[in-house]
Amino acid sequence: MNTMRIHVFPAPREGGQQRAAARAGQSAGPFAALTNGQYQRFSVAAILSFTALAIETLARGWILQLMTGSPLLVSLVPALLMLPMLFLSVPGGELADRFSRKAITLGYELVAVATYVAMAALVLTGNLQAWHVLAATAIQGIGAALAAPARQTLITDLVATRHQRGAIGLSMMSVNLAAIAGPALGGFLIARYGMSHAFLAALILSLPALPLYFSLKPAAPARTAAHRGGMFANLRDGLKYISGDASLRWLLLACVVMIVTINSWGALFPAFAEDVLGVGAAGLGVISTAVGVGSLAATLVLVVVAGRMPDKTVEVISGFSFAALALGIAVSTIYPVTTVLVALAAFAATAFFQTNLTAVQLHAPDEYRGRVISVRFVAWGLQPVGLLALGGLAEVIGPQWALGAFAVAGAAAFLALVLILRPHHVRNLEAKARGRIHMPHFHRPHGAPTGGSDD
Repeated sequence: MNTMRIHVFPAPREGGQQRAAARAGQSAGPFAALTNGQYQRFSVAAILSFTALAIETLARGWILQLMTGSPLLVSLVPALLMLPMLFLSVPGGELADRFSRKAITLGYELVAVATYVAMAALVLTGNLQAWHVLAATAIQGIGAALAAPARQTLITDLVATRHQRGAIGLSMMSVNLAAIAGPALGGFLIARYGMSHAFLAALILSLPALPLYFSLKPAAPARTAAHRGGMFANLRDGLKYISGDASLRWLLLACVVMIVTINSWGALFPAFAEDVLGVGAAGLGVISTAVGVGSLAATLVLVVVAGRMPDKTVEVISGFSFAALALGIAVSTIYPVTTVLVALAAFAATAFFQTNLTAVQLHAPDEYRGRVISVRFVAWGLQPVGLLALGGLAEVIGPQWALGAFAVAGAAAFLALVLILRPHHVRNLEAKARGRIHMPHFHRPHGAPTGGSDD
């Protein structure tokens, strides 16, 4: 059913400055959030920290490939970054609804910097062992799982309500820019200067992000209910809210299917670069950069055309496209062809996951947002199941056959989900979010904010 925004009571009269501000916000379009100084600092900090993480992840995977030659051990790097989300994201969501989201985000950045210092020191002294790589990755994964809901929901504390959809979409640009710059820089440094330079680059890039995060002054969201209740009661309340919403259930199930199957593809990039294509660390950097290029293009397209196509249509088309392109990557043995297919697959994957994330986050009211988004991060915590299964299968039948099998399995599972559950509710998510955003203030939960400042 289509929804209409109906203001039950007349809107209050606005002064000239209010009308001018409203017109300015509307005319800025989908990029209006970029005029917000708080959001600008957040975006720069995110680009720096995600670029450092991208370099570090590539370097850790490559050094394990050289040390062990085991696809299974290499796949443990992304697996250990993601696995803690399965167990700690929901408590992290409760923390995000109860405490300062800025402080939680900054705390994680300190943990990440500490692991970068340790890795750089071990490489420079020649004492690095495989277990050091896995231990540092596990520690960072635990910190990321606890902080991920706070970092994601911090965005809505920084910008005005009318700019939140664009801000959420643009936040993916930080990740995608990092996915371009990080692997390219990391692969170049490893090939030209050696492993130590890649680890040092990650450390150097991560340091300026700390004062930028510290300088943020987010609006205080409405978390009164979470402050009053106990942790387990609040967790139960959040899960009850999610279970009672058919739209959220479909979105989360679709996310799980794609994460566990097709989106495990990145774990085999080192094996493809070394064993299938024979292009080494530099080639691995180019392939990983292609992921960033495709993802960035998808982010820009989605921000510009936001709302012009139902969310469910975007997710269904992009989901099946991702599966088909992953199958093409599996059968390709030509480096340029594989690189192009990787970029196209990344475009499809980003279109799916960004649409899914935006729909979930805008659908949740402020006081539940941390807990709702945390359940989606739990879905990401399931990815190690796919990563380890894909890595283990690749050791038995080879990386090409393994990726092909996962692409077919993912497409079949997604088709079953679409046919059985029929995501007819999802098309109305954006309209529901807009309707909630534009409702009169007294219809919002007690104490709920109207959004962050534009300053």
